[in-house]
Amino acid sequence: MSHLETYLNDHLTAATGGLALAERARDAQDGRDQELHATLVEAARQIGEDHRALRDAMRALEVRPNPVKVVAGRVGELVGRLKPNGAVLRRSPLSTVIELEGLTIAVRGKRALWVALRELEDERLRDIDLERLIARADEQWALLETARRRVVRAVLAG
Repeated sequence: MSHLETYLNDHLTAATGGLALAERARDAQDGRDQELHATLVEAARQIGEDHRALRDAMRALEVRPNPVKVVAGRVGELVGRLKPNGAVLRRSPLSTVIELEGLTIAVRGKRALWVALRELEDERLRDIDLERLIARADEQWALLETARRRVVRAVLAG
C-alpha cells in the first residue's frame, strides 16, 4: 500500500468517526439549545458532504477505501460514547463540551487533508474544489469554535 493510500484511508477513518460524532452531537441537542442545535445541524450536513468529497477524491486517485478502517472509525466513535463525563444515568453537559472540542479538532485535521491534496497538484483531482473545501473547513471551525466557547462558559463556569 502506498503512502497516499494509507494517508487517505486514515483520513477516511477519522472522517467516518467525525461524521458520526457530528450526528450524535446534533441529535443530543434537539430541543435543548436551539442555537446550538441549528449550528450542529448545519455542521453535520457539511461534514457529510465533506465525507462524500473525500470518497470522491479517493475514487479520482484510484484509492480504494479500506473497509476495516472505515468500521474502525465508526467503532471508535461508539466507544467514545461509553465515557460518562461525570453523569451515569443522564447526559452530562460536559458531553457537549467534549463533542464540540472533538469536532473542532476533526475540522482542523480535515483542513490539513484538503491542503495536502492541493499540494499534490494532481490533475485527477481537477473536479474536486479543494479551495472551496479548505474555505469551508475554516468556516466550520469558526462556527464550531464560537459554539464551543459559549458552551464552555455556560458549563464550566456554572
